[in-house]
Amino acid sequence: MAPPLQSQLAMNFGTLVFLFVTIVFSLPSLAEEIKEWDQPEILGEGDEFIRSLEEMDLRDLRSGSVFQEPWSGYLWPMDKMGPLQRYNDKKFPITATVQSYFSYLEQNPPTKYFSEGAEAINKLSPLEKFELLTLDMNFPMTKSALGLLKSKTFNDGTIPSWYGFCDGLAAASIIFPRPKHSINVTAIDKKTKIHFLPEDLKAIATYYMSSFGMRNRLEVGAQCRTQQPKRGSTGRPEPYECNDINPASFHMAVVNRVGLHRRHLILEADAGYPEWNHPIINYKYEFFNPVTKSITRLKKAGVAPEEYSKDPFKSVRSTNTAKIVGVHMKILKSDFHSAADDVETDSPERDSRITIIYDCTLELDKQGQIIGGEWDNPLDDRARPDFIWALPTKNFKPANSPQEFALYNRIESLFALANE
Repeated sequence: MAPPLQSQLAMNFGTLVFLFVTIVFSLPSLAEEIKEWDQPEILGEGDEFIRSLEEMDLRDLRSGSVFQEPWSGYLWPMDKMGPLQRYNDKKFPITATVQSYFSYLEQNPPTKYFSEGAEAINKLSPLEKFELLTLDMNFPMTKSALGLLKSKTFNDGTIPSWYGFCDGLAAASIIFPRPKHSINVTAIDKKTKIHFLPEDLKAIATYYMSSFGMRNRLEVGAQCRTQQPKRGSTGRPEPYECNDINPASFHMAVVNRVGLHRRHLILEADAGYPEWNHPIINYKYEFFNPVTKSITRLKKAGVAPEEYSKDPFKSVRSTNTAKIVGVHMKILKSDFHSAADDVETDSPERDSRITIIYDCTLELDKQGQIIGGEWDNPLDDRARPDFIWALPTKNFKPANSPQEFALYNRIESLFALANE
């Protein structure tokens, strides 16, 4: 027997309500909190990690610096042949086309220089010199690097000027000590003398780290792979990964890794399509009130969401936000040298440094924990970083095979000689 019509209507209404509630709570929320790829705790490596903005303030972590400053070096751009650039060879066509570089290297193989003696050997690229130590005349690393450069060459014969080895440079400047002076090393035949400048050693370490030494790096944030991403109503790029690292994740990572533990942290500073990796040296931040924009103490900087009526990011704030706090952060980062130098010594005075400023608002829950945030100017790709990363300090693995370990140990020994 069918239930009465009134009972059917009641059941149908109840079913509709259930479906409505289910659908509403299943839809992705406009409020964006920290995504799975944005979790900064990975950079804590299991050690103490502070999420409370007030505790950071009480422990005087508004500023901090790494324990050991990284050295600066040349970017080794691919359109100039990267670590195969013969920067001491006056005949090397420094301002030529990519194809002319390839032609020059093919017409003047390293074996030709080797046969002409020590003076000619000193004109070789850093990677070619390194391979001469073992007198492997097949030059496998050189050929591999050359293959990499050719694979990055576009159909029109060009390589984008920002293509380089800045990731390897950043890693090398952290892992290897500064090469203080040039060295003379005897090859495996016990008679061939090879002169290595500090720039040569930096280039060799840069190429090695870029190729082999960063397989287990720790990364927070997502790199934008879209050259011209669309913008949402708040100005934030879409898809979400093009909005780059959440400022909450960035703030907690910098304060905990650099400030609390004084460990290195590498910043991919361009939120656009190009990739520029810079080690952070130090940071300092102040609070500002999001409504008045005035610099002030933490207690006066926090405002409730309902007090911030002109919040441009109101629609995407976390629903658990109890306070919104403005943060004005200055970061000193290591920068690149504009060219390879043939100097015999290296010192901190030769390092390149640059200061960048990031403004954001952080979202705090009722317990004062940082749960989200927004960059102040999402339309400016230079006003926010892309992602951050680090090499593990506890379980760093510089190589994956006996051959790689042999290369790594050989590079270590060269740097040791350059520090005697």
